[in-house]
Amino acid sequence: MDMLSQVQTNEDALANIRDQLSTDMSRKLEQKMLSQLTGQFGPGGPMNATNALDLSEATPGSETDANYLSAASITQAKYLLSERANNLNTIAMHPTVAAYLEQIGQLTFSSNSLTPGAGLTWGGGGIGVTDTRIGWMSGLQCIVDSQMPIVGTAGENEQFTCYLFAKGIVKTGSQFPLLIETDRNILSLEDAMAVTYSNLLHVLGTSWSASFDDPSNTQLATPANWSVAYEVPQLIECVRLVVNSPYGGQIQ
Repeated sequence: MDMLSQVQTNEDALANIRDQLSTDMSRKLEQKMLSQLTGQFGPGGPMNATNALDLSEATPGSETDANYLSAASITQAKYLLSERANNLNTIAMHPTVAAYLEQIGQLTFSSNSLTPGAGLTWGGGGIGVTDTRIGWMSGLQCIVDSQMPIVGTAGENEQFTCYLFAKGIVKTGSQFPLLIETDRNILSLEDAMAVTYSNLLHVLGTSWSASFDDPSNTQLATPANWSVAYEVPQLIECVRLVVNSPYGGQIQ
């Protein structure tokens, strides 16, 4: 960043980069984590037969409530882990899935008639809510992120991948700490900044079984590169759940 750009824009470019650095690092680490989960829990992955549930409908116009994220679908997914189901405490989902939860959260059981003894109906008039944010669903804390994978082929419904996690199942490690260095070249009136970091996210109980190191995101998403370290896969307290959303469209 040179002084001329700062004079012309009245903005400190390096300060702006520093402000965005943490967010961008998290975004890139999340991409690596989701690639890893795709390789481990997606079709063909070592966890797909035991720790994954696909309730989605690929054919446009064929989806029903049973294909959406609900208390029923979450409960079904949780109990893939048998007695460890209630160890799961977090669910990550796409915003399009969260939009449906926000919608049904605003429907209330109420009467659509003032007649004494009138029955209760779903969304029958009711009262509004003061906060539409979806923080929890079926006892799970909700994480909403647009990087969550959408699967399917062209012409099919969008099929949204959700992940249910137990506390501590994903571990973070680093070879060396985050290093930020700055320098100034007084002859060119330029400031420079270099950022170096080496972080690792890993699902406990899974193993990288490929014969090479430093994999790309594509290689992390390759099922053949992963294996299960535990004899009982349900000890790995993570579940993949694929659903539709009424707000979803078709894959182009």
